[in-house]
Amino acid sequence: MNNIYESRDVFVSGGSRGLGSNLVKQLLARGVNRLYVTARRLRSLDELVELGEGKVIPLCMELTDIESIKAAVYEAKSASIVINNAGDLHFGNVLTMQMEEIKHDMMVNHFGTLQVIRAFYPYIKHLNSPRIVNVLSIVSLASKAGIGGYATSKAAAFSATQAIRGTLSKEGVKVHAAFPGGMDTDMLAPVTSEDKDDPAVIAEEILDQVANDVLDIYPGHGKGVGALWKTDPRQLERQFTGA
Repeated sequence: MNNIYESRDVFVSGGSRGLGSNLVKQLLARGVNRLYVTARRLRSLDELVELGEGKVIPLCMELTDIESIKAAVYEAKSASIVINNAGDLHFGNVLTMQMEEIKHDMMVNHFGTLQVIRAFYPYIKHLNSPRIVNVLSIVSLASKAGIGGYATSKAAAFSATQAIRGTLSKEGVKVHAAFPGGMDTDMLAPVTSEDKDDPAVIAEEILDQVANDVLDIYPGHGKGVGALWKTDPRQLERQFTGA
């Protein structure tokens, strides 16, 4: 397996739990030099800092706060691999849920992720073999009624990823998009009606495929969804919404 992570500085947002913490653990196992990990509360990263034995540098970052983003990115400006994993989700139908909840998901998942990339842009384009990895979702491809605000924000993040990819590819920066399905994490704990992927397995698949230069990654349950989206996007919409 091609190990592009060894001796590299890597940035992971939202690393305190779920997929993020599994990405951090696996990156440590792959021999990174330094690992910048963000969370809204620094104390939530204590276990990973201890596990990293000096390699994990905790950073406080709030994706709705541009100054917080700029400060974190400045500290992590040596990172040649940037993994945008942090996100938030409000359950509800877009016709009836609170507009503030929809706006919050958009501010975090779309605008927040975009701000991180914009802040890294002056630094990362000058580094060796740089990469940006945006953790999106299968609902970036087709929405679901119960998480319509989240799906909208992730679809916007996917569109921005494509625009960024077109620009940065000319500067030698590879931009990857990952489309995992539902995972067994705290974020999706309220969902009990469907099978969920193990976040450790999803983290491994994402890192392996990034190392193999796969730009659009469909790990776990995302593999079947991605295949259907490529061949019959309307059928995927019907499958997700019933309409």
